[in-house]
Amino acid sequence: MTNLFDLPDELVAGVLSYLTKDKPALRNLSYTCRNASMLVRPVLFHDIGDISPNLFDQAFREMSKFNLIRSSLEERPSLGPLVRSARIRWTTRSPSIHKRANTFLEKLSGLRSLELEIGSGGLPFEPVFLEQNKMELLNSLTISDSMLTLASLKNFIWLGQFRSLNVLCIKKLDESDLPTAQNSGTAEVSRLHLCRAQHLPDEIFDNLLNTFTGVEFLECMIPGSCSQGIVSRRVPSVMLNELSPSRVLQALEGSRQSLKEMTIQCSPARWPSHDGSRLDLTGFQCLQKVCVASRLLFQDPTPRTPAEASRTREGLFKLLPSSLKELSVFSCLDTHMETAY
Repeated sequence: MTNLFDLPDELVAGVLSYLTKDKPALRNLSYTCRNASMLVRPVLFHDIGDISPNLFDQAFREMSKFNLIRSSLEERPSLGPLVRSARIRWTTRSPSIHKRANTFLEKLSGLRSLELEIGSGGLPFEPVFLEQNKMELLNSLTISDSMLTLASLKNFIWLGQFRSLNVLCIKKLDESDLPTAQNSGTAEVSRLHLCRAQHLPDEIFDNLLNTFTGVEFLECMIPGSCSQGIVSRRVPSVMLNELSPSRVLQALEGSRQSLKEMTIQCSPARWPSHDGSRLDLTGFQCLQKVCVASRLLFQDPTPRTPAEASRTREGLFKLLPSSLKELSVFSCLDTHMETAY
């Protein structure tokens, strides 16, 4: 009677790929025979899920999982390169926690996708593991860290296979954050997600976009569109910056020949840096999908001078490229969305 493991290894691997979420079943299957153990192991360690290196964590189950995986990697170093995806989070910042995280990540040389969620306060986390292990295969990073700077991101950005960056917060630019070893426009990141406008100074917007050779998918919130009150409650007032629609267009210049999808939001609060300019996308001939706030395409709805108040709304078609297939324009005052095809 033919069983599963009489099939060619390639077919067995294809079948096992459907069980990536069922860790208990994979573990039990690996105990049946030596051949099963060899074929199941890459699938079992493909995605290690959510783990936490916290020394003292209410999520004791996650802590135990971290220790279990760490022990397995120490006993069998050959398992580390099998890990393709990991989500690691810790709520307490301390040298000991950072050291545990770096030591663990050093072992994952085959990692493709990494999510880091780091608690607020304390010392900034430095990705020392990148110095010990180049992680040349990493292509996707999602990071939530209130103390993140461009200096911390640089080592990720210049990895050879790196293509997708999702950042929830970036601190104000320092001189040490500027690219030095590489030239602007040489990093091949094609998918970029930047959120939380109050944590995204305009110089970060400029420098980050100008670093990449061709962003294809962009999602962000416009910095400078929050009121002083909103900013002062969450971050220092130095984070308040000015970025008008014309400045947004200037920052997007490096992606003119590559951008395919773009989503740009802004705060419902009054936009103090709006200069009456409009986001002219006619030169973006690859752009197919646009979802933007109405204030980027039309004048500020809150005029400050009689001339602005008497200005009529001009047509939208003059601002759109011929390649566009889907357009969504939403009001900054509510969540109502109007879509045109």
